[in-house]
Amino acid sequence: TAHSQSLTVEWDTRQTLLPHCCWLSKKYYGYMWAQVYAIDMFETRFRQEGIFNTKTGLDYRTKVLAWGGSRDAFDHLRDFLGREPNSDAFLRYLGLDVKKRDD
Repeated sequence: TAHSQSLTVEWDTRQTLLPHCCWLSKKYYGYMWAQVYAIDMFETRFRQEGIFNTKTGLDYRTKVLAWGGSRDAFDHLRDFLGREPNSDAFLRYLGLDVKKRDD
């Protein structure tokens, strides 16, 4: 029957490449920065204080999640970390040598 025949499409991946390139770089860049800050929060608070530490979990909920988008994300991070966020933990996660900074 006509329905059982396979459909042949006469094009290649070039048609899908341009739109993909336009938005992918922005999303990937944003994703990478989200990962930088997530690893910073994990290494600074959760790994040091324990991932099941009640106070740490409550701090995360009240200082980061509860605000939603009502204030700047860096204010959440500073409040939760007790310092300026940085990429040191992310660089260590990637296996790169990080020199101690004077915060």
